[in-house]
Amino acid sequence: MWQFIGLLGGSIKEEMTHVSHDFRTPLTTIKRYVHLLEQESNS
Repeated sequence: MWQFIGLLGGSIKEEMTHVSHDFRTPLTTIKRYVHLLEQESNS
């Protein structure tokens, strides 16, 4: 999974690093990731 995220680009990688401390709540990470994808598709 982390390798896949790494392929998507530095900004997303940074975002994942930001939430990596919150790894005990993977749902939050997934929600933020989905939100990020939604922002990308809307622009």
